[in-house]
Amino acid sequence: MDSSPPQENGDWPTPSRRTSRTLRKYTDYSIRQIAQRTGIPKSTVFDHLSAPTSRTATKYNRGRTHKVDSDTIDKMITSLQGHYNERIKPWATLVKEWNLSISARTLAREFDARGYHKCKACQKGLISPINLERRFQFAKDNWDQSMAYWKRVIFTDECHFARNNRSVDYVIRAKGHRFCSDCIQVRRKQTNIEFSI
Repeated sequence: MDSSPPQENGDWPTPSRRTSRTLRKYTDYSIRQIAQRTGIPKSTVFDHLSAPTSRTATKYNRGRTHKVDSDTIDKMITSLQGHYNERIKPWATLVKEWNLSISARTLAREFDARGYHKCKACQKGLISPINLERRFQFAKDNWDQSMAYWKRVIFTDECHFARNNRSVDYVIRAKGHRFCSDCIQVRRKQTNIEFSI
């Protein structure tokens, strides 16, 4: 028996393991044929061939390491939950706020790997379809009323003017979060200058 110390991956270089791997590498024998010719049980031959070696173990650690760790990305995703104003921030702003030494595109790729991406926010209308139908029905029912009737009705309405108002926001969301309350954009946005009539 070979008494040399185990390799880095913990495999002892036993003669049976060497024999199984050598026959598999240099001949076209199947696992059953190797077991018949060497007297090693078939399950043991399979374990010898499927066990990681110093060559195969390093293949899983290829490539450059990530510039930002997973915990930081997970914390960023948690901070976005429930806050519409956080979800609409540009990638570059998030990089600055979290003091990351990566580009905005790298951050976008990290979020994309976890299923989060930027897309247009669904917009919530000023009038719901139910209220729109009610107003239409009210107008149909009362279109032939007299002037005295309409003088008793109080009309209220609002008109908003905003400066530098963007029509569409882009939110960071995952698939299936389209209609979450913190992913929906209300069309009327709070601005510094606003007039109500």
